[in-house]
Amino acid sequence: MIADNMQAFLRAQAGKEKPFFIYYALNLPHANNEAGRKDSPLGHGMETPSYGEFASKDWPNAEKGFAQAIRFIDDQVGAVLATLKAQGMDERTVVMFSSDNGAHAEGGHDSNFFNSNADFNGIKRSMTDGGIHVPFIVRWPSKTKAGSESQHVSGFQDLLPTVAELSGAALDVATDGLSFAPEITGKAEAQKKHDHLFWDFNEQGGKRAVLQWPWKLIHLNTGAGGAAKKPGKGKQQGKPAKLQVQLFNLDTDPGELSNVADTNAIVVAELEAKMKASWSEPKQD
Repeated sequence: MIADNMQAFLRAQAGKEKPFFIYYALNLPHANNEAGRKDSPLGHGMETPSYGEFASKDWPNAEKGFAQAIRFIDDQVGAVLATLKAQGMDERTVVMFSSDNGAHAEGGHDSNFFNSNADFNGIKRSMTDGGIHVPFIVRWPSKTKAGSESQHVSGFQDLLPTVAELSGAALDVATDGLSFAPEITGKAEAQKKHDHLFWDFNEQGGKRAVLQWPWKLIHLNTGAGGAAKKPGKGKQQGKPAKLQVQLFNLDTDPGELSNVADTNAIVVAELEAKMKASWSEPKQD
């Protein structure tokens, strides 16, 4: 239904001079975790109407469902591009495609089955690059050189200022993002760069990371994301796990397999200062 509405909207733009913006949020290949319970009819959470071309594969059913979900995404991207071309909007429309996190291992799916993260270590919810390093693909025939690659270090906080710059809109809100419009329009010499990037995740004991290329510092077992629980709320917890400190050099160790925190105390201290400066306590109700 969403795909049909997307196509109808695109066709309605033909011949119009007014620019349009679409955020097409394909939830796939997210797992239906409720369907992944052992007592579910499927026995897994990679639920699709059918396994399609993958039905005859000698694969676990969860992987057939995962593959079919990816097939649907591929088909949808193709359908969007085909409609833009058919409506004469191909050359002047910028299309951006990305993911919100790395490969997952939910609903019975095994991220290693299709080697989804290649050489990156970790999965969704990890602070290693297997969890947070995602593809970002831009297609804009009149502005972006086909087949070009960028090594610019960016984060999703950069998307808002980028879209604002490309559309000529003025931002009236504060943002940590930096527009990467110069990078995708062949003006890399004018591209502003982040001093560092910061992540915080308040599940699985709490995790934080800071990246100042090529160094990635990760703190595990930080607590509930730094936010104190209200008195009397939540279950009693045992003694908190000991803070784990990890440091990786992404130039020499892109798989983040060798923790060099013990031999780089100065780097750890510098990045911990940036990590602390990047965090602010959330307001309590």
